Amino acid sequence: MIKNIFILCLLSLMVSCTETSNTNSTIDKSSAEWAIESNIKIDFTNPNSEIKVLKPSQKQMMDYILDAVETEAMKAYNYDTEELLNTKEIKQIFTPIDSVIVYDPDTGYEMGEKAVQNKLNRPAVNKFRVKQEWYWDEQTHQLSSKVTGLAPMETIYNEDGKTVRGDLALFWVLF
Repeated sequence: MIKNIFILCLLSLMVSCTETSNTNSTIDKSSAEWAIESNIKIDFTNPNSEIKVLKPSQKQMMDYILDAVETEAMKAYNYDTEELLNTKEIKQIFTPIDSVIVYDPDTGYEMGEKAVQNKLNRPAVNKFRVKQEWYWDEQTHQLSSKVTGLAPMETIYNEDGKTVRGDLALFWVLF
Protein backbone atom coordinates (compact mmCIF):
# COMPACT_ATOMS: atom_id res chain seq x y z
CA MET A 1 0.00 0.00 0.00
CA ILE A 2 2.76 2.46 0.98
CA LYS A 3 4.70 1.45 -2.11
CA ASN A 4 1.67 2.28 -4.31
CA ILE A 5 1.22 5.66 -2.61
CA PHE A 6 4.91 6.43 -3.14
CA ILE A 7 4.66 5.49 -6.82
CA LEU A 8 1.57 7.69 -7.20
CA CYS A 9 3.36 10.61 -5.54
CA LEU A 10 6.47 10.10 -7.67
CA LEU A 11 4.40 9.95 -10.87
CA SER A 12 2.51 13.07 -9.83
CA LEU A 13 5.81 14.79 -9.17
CA MET A 14 7.05 13.89 -12.65
CA VAL A 15 3.79 15.02 -14.25
CA SER A 16 3.91 18.32 -12.41
CA CYS A 17 7.39 18.97 -13.76
CA THR A 18 6.10 18.84 -17.34
CA GLU A 19 2.96 20.91 -16.75
CA THR A 20 2.97 23.99 -19.01
CA SER A 21 -0.46 25.47 -18.37
CA ASN A 22 0.63 27.44 -15.30
CA THR A 23 3.87 29.38 -15.65
CA ASN A 24 3.38 31.67 -12.66
CA SER A 25 5.71 31.35 -9.69
CA THR A 26 2.75 30.58 -7.44
CA ILE A 27 -0.30 28.45 -8.06
CA ASP A 28 -3.50 30.32 -8.93
CA LYS A 29 -5.85 28.87 -6.36
CA SER A 30 -8.80 31.10 -7.25
CA SER A 31 -10.56 28.20 -8.97
CA ALA A 32 -9.16 25.57 -6.59
CA GLU A 33 -11.72 23.63 -4.59
CA TRP A 34 -9.03 22.73 -2.05
CA ALA A 35 -5.24 22.93 -1.73
CA ILE A 36 -2.65 21.37 0.53
CA GLU A 37 1.12 21.45 0.93
CA SER A 38 3.06 18.20 1.23
CA ASN A 39 6.59 17.50 2.32
CA ILE A 40 8.17 14.16 1.36
CA LYS A 41 11.65 12.68 1.58
CA ILE A 42 13.14 11.00 -1.48
CA ASP A 43 15.88 8.54 -0.53
CA PHE A 44 18.11 7.55 -3.45
CA THR A 45 19.97 4.95 -1.37
CA ASN A 46 17.16 2.78 0.06
CA PRO A 47 17.34 -0.65 -1.62
CA ASN A 48 13.64 -1.26 -0.83
CA SER A 49 12.41 1.84 -2.65
CA GLU A 50 11.46 2.18 -6.30
CA ILE A 51 14.51 4.40 -6.83
CA LYS A 52 17.39 1.96 -6.46
CA VAL A 53 20.45 4.25 -6.62
CA LEU A 54 21.30 7.89 -7.09
CA LYS A 55 21.49 8.18 -10.87
CA PRO A 56 24.21 10.34 -12.45
CA SER A 57 21.66 12.95 -13.58
CA GLN A 58 20.27 13.18 -10.03
CA LYS A 59 23.77 13.48 -8.58
CA GLN A 60 24.49 16.27 -11.07
CA MET A 61 21.38 18.09 -9.88
CA MET A 62 22.48 17.64 -6.25
CA ASP A 63 25.98 18.91 -7.08
CA TYR A 64 24.52 21.82 -9.06
CA ILE A 65 22.38 22.92 -6.12
CA LEU A 66 25.22 22.52 -3.60
CA ASP A 67 27.70 24.39 -5.83
CA ALA A 68 25.23 27.20 -6.58
CA VAL A 69 24.39 27.71 -2.91
CA GLU A 70 28.03 27.51 -1.80
CA THR A 71 29.03 30.19 -4.34
CA GLU A 72 25.86 32.15 -3.48
CA ALA A 73 24.62 31.98 -7.08
CA MET A 74 21.39 30.50 -5.65
CA LYS A 75 19.57 31.65 -2.53
CA ALA A 76 19.28 29.23 0.36
CA TYR A 77 16.85 29.39 3.25
CA ASN A 78 17.00 28.05 6.80
CA TYR A 79 15.32 24.65 6.92
CA ASP A 80 13.32 25.39 10.07
CA THR A 81 12.42 29.07 9.75
CA GLU A 82 12.67 29.55 5.96
CA GLU A 83 14.61 32.77 6.52
CA LEU A 84 17.26 33.72 3.97
CA LEU A 85 20.72 32.47 4.98
CA ASN A 86 23.57 34.97 5.05
CA THR A 87 27.16 34.34 3.88
CA LYS A 88 28.36 33.28 7.35
CA GLU A 89 25.52 30.74 7.77
CA ILE A 90 26.18 29.26 4.32
CA LYS A 91 29.89 28.96 5.12
CA GLN A 92 28.98 27.16 8.38
CA ILE A 93 27.04 24.55 6.36
CA PHE A 94 29.84 23.84 3.88
CA THR A 95 32.86 24.27 6.18
CA PRO A 96 31.66 23.84 9.76
CA ILE A 97 33.99 24.58 12.66
CA ASP A 98 33.79 21.96 15.38
CA SER A 99 35.57 21.73 18.71
CA VAL A 100 37.41 18.63 19.78
CA ILE A 101 38.75 17.79 23.22
CA VAL A 102 42.55 17.65 23.42
CA TYR A 103 44.13 15.20 25.86
CA ASP A 104 47.60 15.28 27.34
CA PRO A 105 49.47 12.32 25.80
CA ASP A 106 51.46 11.67 28.99
CA THR A 107 48.73 11.86 31.62
CA GLY A 108 45.62 11.19 29.55
CA TYR A 109 43.88 14.13 31.19
CA GLU A 110 41.85 16.67 29.29
CA MET A 111 43.92 19.76 28.36
CA GLY A 112 41.22 21.82 26.68
CA GLU A 113 39.47 22.22 23.36
CA LYS A 114 40.70 22.91 19.86
CA ALA A 115 38.75 24.32 16.91
CA VAL A 116 38.82 22.14 13.80
CA GLN A 117 37.50 23.16 10.40
CA ASN A 118 35.67 20.39 8.55
CA LYS A 119 34.14 20.10 5.09
CA LEU A 120 30.65 19.03 4.11
CA ASN A 121 30.58 15.28 3.44
CA ARG A 122 29.19 15.62 -0.11
CA PRO A 123 28.95 11.86 -0.81
CA ALA A 124 26.64 11.59 2.22
CA VAL A 125 24.28 14.20 0.68
CA ASN A 126 22.11 11.67 -1.12
CA LYS A 127 18.50 12.52 -0.27
CA PHE A 128 16.09 15.33 -0.99
CA ARG A 129 13.18 16.63 0.99
CA VAL A 130 10.60 17.87 -1.53
CA LYS A 131 8.00 20.51 -0.70
CA GLN A 132 4.97 20.55 -3.01
CA GLU A 133 1.67 22.35 -3.31
CA TRP A 134 -1.27 20.17 -4.39
CA TYR A 135 -4.61 21.54 -5.45
CA TRP A 136 -7.84 20.47 -7.12
CA ASP A 137 -8.90 22.83 -9.89
CA GLU A 138 -12.69 22.81 -10.11
CA GLN A 139 -12.75 24.44 -13.57
CA THR A 140 -10.43 21.93 -15.26
CA HIS A 141 -11.28 19.00 -12.95
CA GLN A 142 -7.60 18.21 -12.47
CA LEU A 143 -5.41 17.45 -9.50
CA SER A 144 -2.24 19.45 -9.99
CA SER A 145 0.95 19.97 -8.07
CA LYS A 146 3.95 22.22 -8.11
CA VAL A 147 7.33 21.69 -6.48
CA THR A 148 7.97 24.74 -4.31
CA GLY A 149 11.23 23.72 -2.64
CA LEU A 150 14.04 21.19 -2.40
CA ALA A 151 16.18 20.49 0.64
CA PRO A 152 19.36 18.43 0.19
CA MET A 153 19.82 16.01 3.11
CA GLU A 154 23.07 14.68 4.54
CA THR A 155 23.12 11.21 6.08
CA ILE A 156 24.77 11.39 9.50
CA TYR A 157 26.59 8.28 10.75
CA ASN A 158 27.54 7.18 14.27
CA GLU A 159 31.16 7.09 15.38
CA ASP A 160 31.62 3.63 13.81
CA GLY A 161 31.04 5.22 10.39
CA LYS A 162 28.55 2.53 9.36
CA THR A 163 25.43 2.88 11.49
CA VAL A 164 23.09 5.63 10.30
CA ARG A 165 22.12 8.07 13.02
CA GLY A 166 19.72 10.08 10.90
CA ASP A 167 19.35 12.66 8.15
CA LEU A 168 20.14 16.35 8.40
CA ALA A 169 18.34 18.75 6.05
CA LEU A 170 20.92 21.36 5.09
CA PHE A 171 18.73 24.18 3.75
CA TRP A 172 15.76 24.91 1.48
CA VAL A 173 16.05 26.09 -2.09
CA LEU A 174 12.64 27.64 -2.71
CA PHE A 175 11.06 28.13 -6.13
